[in-house]
Amino acid sequence: MRMRVSKGIVAKKNIEDAAAKLFSTQGFNRVTMREIAKEAGCSHTLIYMYYKDKEDLLRQMACPLLERLESILEELAHDPVISPTERLRLASKEVISFCLFQRSTTMILFQGAPTIRVTDEPEECDRLRSRIFTRLREAVISCLPAKKMDSAQTLYRIYLFMLHGMIMNFLDPPGDPAEQLHRASRLIDRCVDILLGDSESWLPSPMEKPLLF
Repeated sequence: MRMRVSKGIVAKKNIEDAAAKLFSTQGFNRVTMREIAKEAGCSHTLIYMYYKDKEDLLRQMACPLLERLESILEELAHDPVISPTERLRLASKEVISFCLFQRSTTMILFQGAPTIRVTDEPEECDRLRSRIFTRLREAVISCLPAKKMDSAQTLYRIYLFMLHGMIMNFLDPPGDPAEQLHRASRLIDRCVDILLGDSESWLPSPMEKPLLF
């Protein structure tokens, strides 16, 4: 029994490693289950023993990654040292890093399942997404003074559009994730300042190169 469990764990890891490689280089929609099987060195029928379809494979791959992201945002939310504005910046950078280094899971985070399924009970990925976006919403609201609380939901929506737009610009065309993260980190700092109304801090100095996608 232990041997079977061990082989199953290894097989699933090989499949998920192969899928992650192909999704990141070719894109989720272009990759077939047979190509994943070939890359993993197994038969495509073996894949269907563990996953219902390609979407199920992606979701199972995404769940532990989303759990890790949620844990990081949770730690930031309870860090008493950093300011609310810095917390929002750091949380944003963690989400951007997640998307740049785990490209295939970006659609799970921002769009849910690649195909729509009607279920009575939300799947684990959906619950994780909900908690992640709750943390981001809390981070935005914590930066607002009491007099602006009536516009909190609007500012949160603007923030999400900004964050998602930035991520999609950096994802297409693909590039080096570390270099992209460096540029995105500088840009998100200024975007947060603009969102919160600090119009002076984001203006570049005459000697500074403009930030480009």
